[in-house]
Formats: sequence, C-alpha cells, structure tokens
Amino acid sequence: DAGCGEGYYTNRMAKEDCAVLGVDLSRAGIDAAAKQAKQQQTNAAFAVGSIFSLPVGDATCDVVTNLFAPCCESEFSRVLKKDGYLILVGAGERHLMGLKKVLYENPYLNPGRADLPTKMKEIDRRRLSYTVTVEGKEAIEALFSMTPYYWRTSEADHAKLNCIQSLQTELDFDIFTYKKGD
Repeated sequence: DAGCGEGYYTNRMAKEDCAVLGVDLSRAGIDAAAKQAKQQQTNAAFAVGSIFSLPVGDATCDVVTNLFAPCCESEFSRVLKKDGYLILVGAGERHLMGLKKVLYENPYLNPGRADLPTKMKEIDRRRLSYTVTVEGKEAIEALFSMTPYYWRTSEADHAKLNCIQSLQTELDFDIFTYKKGD
C-alpha cells in the first residue's frame, strides 16, 4: 500500500491469508498504522519510506495499491510481479463538494488524476459516488483535517465549519486497475 498514511485501508486489506506492507513518508502515520495493526491483529507490516523508492525487492508484489497518493509508475512496475496489478484511487470531480460549498465562495470541481500510468494496461475504470451526512462539529472537523483543504484554507473560511452541526457531502472516487505486462 504505497502512501498508506495511518494505515486505515492497509489494515483492512491485511486480513486472513493476505499480508500487506504499508509504506509512507510520515513516521507518525506509520506509528499509528502499526499500533492499529497490533490491536486488530492484522497481517500488516509498515515501513517509513518513499513511494518513489519502495523498500521492496524487484518483482515481489502481486498487487500495489495507491490510494489518494501520487503515482510512481516506474517504481510500481519495478516491484510488481509479471501480470501484477496496480489499483489507483483518486478523488472524483465532485468529491467533498458539500464541504467545499461551506468553505468556499466559489467551490470547484476536482481535476482528474494527471499521473495515470502510460505503460501498463488499464483493465478497469470505475466511479463510486454517494452522499453522506456527517453529524457533529467534532466529526466535521475530523473529516476536514483529513483533506488537503485543511492546509490551504484561510482561518476565516475554516471558521465557517463552526457554524454547522451537520454536513451533507458527496464522496466521489475514481478507481483504476492496471495490469503489468512483460
């Protein structure tokens, strides 16, 4: 799981007979992920490292997942076995639009991923989209803090979240599956 952050998805993938390695630059994220793995007794291991230089041998992975992180096709291709799979997930054009409508005067659609692989074969492309309601200031703030908007939003716009107790927003994901060839 390249760019695993705090291991939320990694630990869910690492059940039963599936062993998963999560890699991320954030030591704090990796520490949190490892603690979760121990509590949940998953088959996950974690390493601090760059997705551009994974601490994994050549042609050793059946699958590489890359969820909301930059894509490094050459490195993923290096670690994937022949006929291995790359699964990429990114924000769809309307992802978190309800949140952006609260924060910004002119909310915008998200651009598509600009870093899709060019040398692997795309075998599937899907869009998953639905609406959720987030209740309570603490939960709304937790959602906001997990987004890149947290780091780019002015204090004045951020303060708008204090005025709401409930937030209805879209969750919109683009999911791509690629297969490595020869």
